[in-house]
Amino acid sequence: MARKPAQGPVFDASVRLCVLYGPEAFLKTEFSDRLKEAAEAAFGEVQSFRFDGQSASVGDIIEECRSFGLMAAHKFVVVDEADQLVKGETARRAMERYAENPSDEATLVLRAEKWTSGNLDKLIEAKGFIYKCDAILPHQAVNWAVKRCEKRHQATITREAAAFLVELLGVDLVRLDTELAKLSVGVGEGGEIGQEQVGALVAQSRSDDFWSVRDALTTGDPERALDAIREVIEVGGENPVTVCVAMTDAARRVEAFALGIACGVPPASVAGQAKIWPRDSIEPTARLAKRLGPARARALVIEAMRTDAALKSGRGDPRRNIERLALRFCGISDS
Repeated sequence: MARKPAQGPVFDASVRLCVLYGPEAFLKTEFSDRLKEAAEAAFGEVQSFRFDGQSASVGDIIEECRSFGLMAAHKFVVVDEADQLVKGETARRAMERYAENPSDEATLVLRAEKWTSGNLDKLIEAKGFIYKCDAILPHQAVNWAVKRCEKRHQATITREAAAFLVELLGVDLVRLDTELAKLSVGVGEGGEIGQEQVGALVAQSRSDDFWSVRDALTTGDPERALDAIREVIEVGGENPVTVCVAMTDAARRVEAFALGIACGVPPASVAGQAKIWPRDSIEPTARLAKRLGPARARALVIEAMRTDAALKSGRGDPRRNIERLALRFCGISDS
């Protein structure tokens, strides 16, 4: 039976157990915090426990929930990767028995990327709720940023600036909140964040990341190219789609140089006509263009456009698509 869509999580001390699942990690954390705040308001001091569902057992969780608290009258128990906790039939039945009669001295929060519907759901919803934390849409992210900035960071952000921030960073709430915190410190308590502040702090950081990718690609060194991409995706948290934008731009630069060199135009003149900068990128880009030639440079642009289309349509693994394109810059292809 399909689960009825929840209207929203209930932040009430009466909740004894609940499930927060889905791809948006920030919402799962935020909603857990609000549940804990509700418990603290009702019971005073609350003792917190956190378990990993991949290594803990249902017995461990139930014992913690039912045992007497030494430090506080109420326990707040969070289990991450909770789908792994109850994936076996025996474990799921044990959790079902607990859900029929959960401890009054504990709030149990089960968090997961995915959650499989079953008999356990009805029992949980009788004592709490099950809510999917989906990634939000851009316009929702803008609304969220405006409210979040004022409520949590003691500053305001204009809707235009919030929209610019979302355009630059996407809808990852963790990244948006991190940048809102930095921007709020910059304008001070009660200050207003405008597009100028967003551009100065965030856009420059993103531009620097893109320059590092383009510089690495034009060296023709596969290891350096792959390292740069991994850095911006894994460490910088960039969306592969936005990384592909930088890579497509680099491919077009290479093609412009390849065509110019083939016609006897000096690289510096090509750079001026095509508005390619900074100047220190001219030599390595021209060197790669000369090695590839016009035909292969054009093929590189086409491959970049195909990769962009694949990323936006969800075809293939995003990371592998990006890495394959990087290897094409280096004259390597696995096709």
